[in-house]
Amino acid sequence: GLRELEANKSRVITEQEATIASLEAQVQTRTQQFIDSEARQTKQTQVFKEVGRENHATISSLTEDLRFLIKRREDDLADMKQVHAAERATMERNRDNLLQQLASLRNDILHQ
Repeated sequence: GLRELEANKSRVITEQEATIASLEAQVQTRTQQFIDSEARQTKQTQVFKEVGRENHATISSLTEDLRFLIKRREDDLADMKQVHAAERATMERNRDNLLQQLASLRNDILHQ
């Protein structure tokens, strides 16, 4: 009986040691999976941040380009308005001169 009890006790201890070793292996596997997952997440976060920075830079650059183009169009419009006003003034002066010449001619003809 005593030998049987000792053998039983030894078998139970061996089984318990095997269970503990199996659980330790599982914990180690899970821990490694967690570490790997965390590393992947960190990498993804870095990629997202980098993409975000690049997108922000691109949008800022495009916005700046648009502001520049709008300013240039506004300047072009202002220049065109000035040119138009100058041409209009010249045309009005020419018209006035022509009307004066016409009046003068009419006067000459009437008084011949």
